[in-house]
Amino acid sequence: MYYVGIDIGGTTVKGMIADEKGNIVCENYVDTVKGGEGLTENVVNLVDILLKQSGFKKADIAGIG
Repeated sequence: MYYVGIDIGGTTVKGMIADEKGNIVCENYVDTVKGGEGLTENVVNLVDILLKQSGFKKADIAGIG
């Protein structure tokens, strides 16, 4: 199983996928939307980018935090 970690910052939303031992498989980021509008969409888009980058499917992900 794999896990997605998300860090929402003032300028970027960073994300990564790690395995159960904490080894980072891939990481990427998108710019933070100013004012917070569209932030959920940014997080969803980032998760999609990470899934494509890693070659994993949604079913491979055990959790997001």
